[in-house]
Amino acid sequence: MRGVTPHDNRRSIIVFCKFEVLIQLLQGKFWKYLTQRLSSSPGSPQISWKQPLVFIGLAIGLLTVGAKQLGALESSELATFGMMLRWRPEAERDERLLVVSVTEEDIQAQQQWPLSDATIHKLLLELNQHQPIAIGLDIYRDIPEPPGHEEFSAYLQQNSRIVPVCKVGDSLSRGIGSPPDITEQRERVGFADLVVDSGGIVRRGLLFASPDEESRCQTNSSLSFQLARRYLRNLGIEPEQTPEEKVKLGQAVFKPLSPNSGGYQNLDARGYQILLNYRSSSAGVRNITLQDILQNQFEPSWVEGKIVLIGVTAESGKDLFYTPYSAGFQDNQKMPGVIVHAQLTSQIISAALGEKPLFWYLPEWGELLWIVFWSIFGALIASFARHPLRLALVEGAALGALLGICWFAFLQAGWFPVVAPTLALLGSSTTAVVYSAYQSNRERQEMARLVEQQNQDLEMLQALFRRGESIHEATTVAWSHTNEETSIPPDVEAETVIATEEHLWKQGFTKLGKRYEITEALGSGGFASTYLAKDTLASKTLMCVVKQLQTAGHNEQFIQIARRLFHTEVEILGRLGHHPQIPQLLDSFEEGDEFYLVEEYIAGNLLSSELRQAQKLEPKEVVELIKDVLSTLDYLHQHQVIHRDLKPNNLIRSPQNGRLVLIDFGAVKQIQPQDQAGEEVEKTVAIGTKGYTPPEQYAGQPNFSSDLYALGMIGIQALTGISPNQLERDKNTGNIQLKISFLGVDSQLTAILEKMVRYHFRDRYQSAKAVLEELNHLSI
Repeated sequence: MRGVTPHDNRRSIIVFCKFEVLIQLLQGKFWKYLTQRLSSSPGSPQISWKQPLVFIGLAIGLLTVGAKQLGALESSELATFGMMLRWRPEAERDERLLVVSVTEEDIQAQQQWPLSDATIHKLLLELNQHQPIAIGLDIYRDIPEPPGHEEFSAYLQQNSRIVPVCKVGDSLSRGIGSPPDITEQRERVGFADLVVDSGGIVRRGLLFASPDEESRCQTNSSLSFQLARRYLRNLGIEPEQTPEEKVKLGQAVFKPLSPNSGGYQNLDARGYQILLNYRSSSAGVRNITLQDILQNQFEPSWVEGKIVLIGVTAESGKDLFYTPYSAGFQDNQKMPGVIVHAQLTSQIISAALGEKPLFWYLPEWGELLWIVFWSIFGALIASFARHPLRLALVEGAALGALLGICWFAFLQAGWFPVVAPTLALLGSSTTAVVYSAYQSNRERQEMARLVEQQNQDLEMLQALFRRGESIHEATTVAWSHTNEETSIPPDVEAETVIATEEHLWKQGFTKLGKRYEITEALGSGGFASTYLAKDTLASKTLMCVVKQLQTAGHNEQFIQIARRLFHTEVEILGRLGHHPQIPQLLDSFEEGDEFYLVEEYIAGNLLSSELRQAQKLEPKEVVELIKDVLSTLDYLHQHQVIHRDLKPNNLIRSPQNGRLVLIDFGAVKQIQPQDQAGEEVEKTVAIGTKGYTPPEQYAGQPNFSSDLYALGMIGIQALTGISPNQLERDKNTGNIQLKISFLGVDSQLTAILEKMVRYHFRDRYQSAKAVLEELNHLSI
């Protein structure tokens, strides 16, 4: 008995049809939903499925699906299937079946091969007297093998328990016929053909076939199905046909394999094939030899009411096959054909009685979504975990989840694609990491360009003031890019705020930008005013902060530079607003030669109010405060941006998560007018806020450590309850010396704070990450 190797000349047509289905899916409503921009108004989450990383995941996923449909991953998927089959716990032996093996020792004892009809006849007599339900004779008897042919032939015709075999064959062979005397009794004969995958591995079982007219074997039922049907008939179970033309036996519906079931791709699915759900790596049933029967060395109960299969297991019989278990063996890698038939017979009976499920698979559209999902997921986790170690951990966890789901499904007889989604996950995450690194580098370069452009424009505006132009002819611009405070600052006179509101309303600005309705003035200073406004075009009530940048003069050169500076600031803020602790820029527009920024409204408490209420914080609270702000500063500094005005009034405690949100950006606030006394306005970024501003910033040369200096001052204020203006400095060095005994806290913490506020910027920490590393080593 030889295996049937599948062949199919329709490969290119099938692949083309698959891609037609894929294109139709991508053109459907699902694709439109994915590519739809979900935000409809400022302030709503800016979720866009057209983001590059999602496209990377989608592209890698579709490429993987394409590779799978072209058959490039079939061998890997089938090898993975075999590995999971070997790892799966083996089922107990099926006592309903008995295999009688013809071994090499049996052949030597009979001194004849093929076995004579007399020997087979004697074997059948011995078995039949113990009343088995059926006897499957998996030995071809299409021609006489004397002696004893007449007796054997007569006995075969009289005994309906015996199911002899034939072979359907293929395009190269007419097959092998059944015993001549029962050729017309098709219901008594079963074909012994097995379908073999590339590499000679048997993974599928054939239940039915449609023989050609020229085939010597004209039965349409396999040996395994014939034997299982006879056993189930005794239990009152007969085969049925479902409305979908599937075969139903008892509790099981046997769905035939399609060309792309599970890990298969474009296989020859002719006939009625199912995936073999092997019971074990060996026999899975009781196995005795021919000599055991002839010498009566067996228990009658092994035969009574059972299914008996007789077949050759000797190597000289050439009826041995590789199975998915073969890769796990060093010796005896092949399984005899009669054992394969026994495993398939057991599978049919177990499924019909609800004892063991049949293998099931995802539909083709389900496999597509399964692969694309993991591909997109891989790209997204790469964007969230950019640190190599964190990425390795998250990616490992994702891969573990993928393999865990596949393994759990396999234990429930579900065969999910494993190799394709794994490649998609790893490929998309790797591609996303490369793309993110490239984009980050470009982002840093672009931010550096914007900051440089900003500085150049600031110098040009400063030059206008140095030429002594009138403030009425060349008015300056000063703004911060979020709400400075949630209420009117104490240093702003109420009359100033009221006058500013009247200025707007007198000009007819009841709705700025035709959508923002002012509800409250939050603050005013220099040439900027901040308002709380309601977005009248939002789908639901949305409060936001509007910053008005006043350019009262009409000098054309000034307006041109101010406009360019405004757009630069808008671009910088738009890039920075992706951080959860930086307010998001929602809108920007120009109206009446004046500029407006619309930003996210943070309805929380200022850190300054917390420090006034608490006076002193515990060291642990101070450390958490500093670390919270450092994470935001690290993000800013990576984007080449210096805040320049870090102070408690510019930190708001978010009511949603308790994190500190950093507000009031604005390098443009370096440009300030002279008052009538010729003194600079104190509340600026160039001058900063007294007590929090380091010396180099007063000189107009801020750097990244300038922000660390301001944060260190906030930490000292929180720890001691002393205002930065009241701290004593060393007369020789200008450094602040904290008395450890006075503070009563860990010396390491005071050392970190002292280094953060060193007088000279070269003596301080040079990056937020360096401070974070020091704080993480504290034992507080």
